[in-house]
Order: sequence, then structure tokens, then C-alpha cells
Amino acid sequence: MIRIYVCGKTLILSVGSVGPIRLEVPKDIEVSKTVLYRYNGAGKSSIIRVITMLLCGEGCLTESERSVIDTFKKSLDITLSSNKGFIGFKGEYIAGVNNDVMFRGGQISKDVIHQYIGDYRVARVLTDYVFTELGILNIYDVHDFINMLTEPEFVERVREFFKYLDPGITAIYYRRFRDDGEWLPVELLPYGYKRVIAMLYAIDRYDVVLIEGFEAGLHVDLIKEFIDFITEHYKDKIIVIETHLGTLLRFTLMKGWTTYYVSRENIEKLDLQKLYTTRLFAREIEALTR
Repeated sequence: MIRIYVCGKTLILSVGSVGPIRLEVPKDIEVSKTVLYRYNGAGKSSIIRVITMLLCGEGCLTESERSVIDTFKKSLDITLSSNKGFIGFKGEYIAGVNNDVMFRGGQISKDVIHQYIGDYRVARVLTDYVFTELGILNIYDVHDFINMLTEPEFVERVREFFKYLDPGITAIYYRRFRDDGEWLPVELLPYGYKRVIAMLYAIDRYDVVLIEGFEAGLHVDLIKEFIDFITEHYKDKIIVIETHLGTLLRFTLMKGWTTYYVSRENIEKLDLQKLYTTRLFAREIEALTR
């Protein structure tokens, strides 16, 4: 039975089987302000790939990711639901309303996605790259990075964020930023700040943003301020973060994000009390306090 949820802008992903995950009973993931947590190889990236695939088609995946999806398509059991209908894959693509399947096919078009889920603009952030339907932005490519900083409204939002940090950077525009009163080329902007600007750009411009390897290059203070900022300023955006860092979860849970402990045998919704009892978080705290 395919369930339908009416929950505003929240989407629901029902997971039975995807990648290494094999569940006896399908589990639901709220796709809103969401964090996926556990060790490497648990299936978090597989979940992000299928959300991407069901929101904008396989064309939004890289060639290597499409090859990965093809290897487990026969066992794929997933359904993405909105207040309009559902799209899923159970041996083939299906779509419909309530329990009525109205579409079956080998490929799924954007028209079908728009009809049964909605019209969502989707971006994925994989460490140093932002993937969108328009192409790929690379934070190491100075032209890509400068292009992010040419829109006055977005530049103003970046300035607002740096006020949260107070790192000495007081202005940024196009090719330069001001650090302790000195104007410097953006190539000298610290790596962590470049990553944050790229993620902020995706969140500012797109409806759904899926972030893998979130914590790469980010200090805990930067992570906390970033979560605080996007929670306050982007209340209507869907943001899904994949992470291995338990400290991040403490910040997101306190801000009302939905958090899941993902394994190959289970997907468990976490609160702060459950987080503190998970083995992975306990090992992280142990490593910090030894």
C-alpha cells in the first residue's frame, strides 16, 4: 500500500530497499530540514541519490551515479510522496494519487514529476561542487566562484552571514573581500568560507538542496553559525544534510531539524536523548575526551 501525506512543503520518502539498505518493513523519512547520520557505507548517499532522481529525473545524476543506480534497480523499493501524489520505483517507475497507480514506465519525465510531486528546483552539494540542472559549479574555479558573487541580493545575504561569524571579514563582492580593512582577491578566501558560500548559494537559489560531506573543511563554530543562519533565514527551503559528525546533530536537533540514524537494517528517528545513547556518537565523544 502506498501512503499519501498532506504536510505542506514536507515530502515523505518511504524506504524499503535502496543501495545497501534492506528493510523488512519500510521506514519513512521526512524530507524537510533533515539530517542523515551514521558511518560510511550505511546508505545515506543512496538515499540522497534517489531523492534527486525522483524530484528531477535520472538526468540530474552524474554518469557514474546512474551506473550505481542501475546496479540496484531490480531491488529498489522507494516511494516519494507529497500532498499532490506519489512517485516511486518498484521494479519500474510508478506514479499516482492515494493508492491509484496512474503511470508506469521505464523512464520518468519532468512533466510526470511536476504532476504528482510538484515543481521543485533541485541542487546537490558534494564537498567542492554544486550540481544543478544548469551545470556544475566548482569552488576552486575562480570564474565559477566569482559568478556566485555577482548578484547583489545574494552578496547581501553573504554579508549578513559573516556578521554572525565576526571573522574579520566585513565585506565581499565579486572579485574581492575585505579582511581586517584590507581588500584581498577572493582566491585567498579560506576554504571553509568558500564551501559555506557555495552551500548558501545553492540554498538561496533552489527549493531543495541535498548536501553530502557537509562537515568537510568546517570548524565546529562555523557549522553551528551556518545551521543557525539557514534555519532562521530559509524556513521554507528543503535541506537534507548527510553527515558523520554527531556534534552537528546536537545543533540541528536543538533547531528543530528531523534527524535519522541510518543503517543497512534500520532507519531510526533520533532525538537528543537517543543521540547520546548511539554507539557512533559515544565513540566520537570518547575520541574528544581521551
